[in-house]
Amino acid sequence: MNWAEIMSASAVGSSEPAKLLRAAGKEAIRRKAGYRASQTGTVAFSPPSEPASPAEPLSDLIRYAIAKLPEVLPEVFRLLEARGFPLPWGCLPEILENYSSLRPNSELLGDRGLWLSQFVPKWKKAVAKEQGAVPAWEVKWRAQSPQQREHHLAEMLKDQRVEDLSVYFKLHRDWSQEFSEVVLESVLEHINRASPIAELLCKFAPHVAANIHYSSVEVADQLLYASHASPQHPIAKAWFPILSVRRRLHKFFLSLPKK
Repeated sequence: MNWAEIMSASAVGSSEPAKLLRAAGKEAIRRKAGYRASQTGTVAFSPPSEPASPAEPLSDLIRYAIAKLPEVLPEVFRLLEARGFPLPWGCLPEILENYSSLRPNSELLGDRGLWLSQFVPKWKKAVAKEQGAVPAWEVKWRAQSPQQREHHLAEMLKDQRVEDLSVYFKLHRDWSQEFSEVVLESVLEHINRASPIAELLCKFAPHVAANIHYSSVEVADQLLYASHASPQHPIAKAWFPILSVRRRLHKFFLSLPKK
């Protein structure tokens, strides 16, 4: 039951007021848990005294990404790790609620996130659970250097090996500028065609937008204009919001003083 549903039920009257009160209390705690510890003594222990993350202004953007654009979150995690910042407190409940699918490095949770995870069994279990066994073929693929993986993927694109691409494409993130340009050239070639490779590029449009090298973001914009693709084209619909969020992320981190 979300906050809007709770308020609506209270406005019209509820046949189960106790249940409604419990739902309201639970939602209020969930929404504030990242920021505030209980002052009533009902919590068994107090939160760590660490300062808030310098990335706290990104809380709303990260919550939005969790709900609408999860493809950009690996880059968020990379940028935070590069700066040595923990996740903002304001997004910790959403991060913990989706921890099993997002899989951020547990160090990003900080002491506050680890403390908070102890209050909800699902969160506690997700944080404590080790990553499951990885198939042997995936271990072998990940054992290659990024350059080797990109070479193989470029060959798959060139030969239009759709079945292979559908398996390995999603496993490669944080692309080099060179590989980004290879993929963008393929998108430009196939964006207005009807073919298996065009269908695959549409399917992985969010992955492409989230992982092209940041220096290639402007090239991606120019590509969309040059292709004359409709704003409703699957690639355009996926790229515009993701590239916009990435620009905001990088603008924020560039605004911070250098270490």
